[in-house]
Amino acid sequence: MYVILTDIGNENKQMWFLPPILRIFVGRVVMFMVKVILFFIISLMLSLTLNVALIAVLYKNWVDKQLHK
Repeated sequence: MYVILTDIGNENKQMWFLPPILRIFVGRVVMFMVKVILFFIISLMLSLTLNVALIAVLYKNWVDKQLHK
């Protein structure tokens, strides 16, 4: 049994129920939210990196202080 899938000329099948102006608006909102989420992910990675570096420096100073007592 074969199933034939035909394209009815609608490129955005997930938003077929929206008029064209709303498709553009929804697309822009989605892209904005993706950019916001990526910004928060990159900010979190940078923050974690700086915190680990700071903890490493503090630990090194503490160990040096303990060894020189």
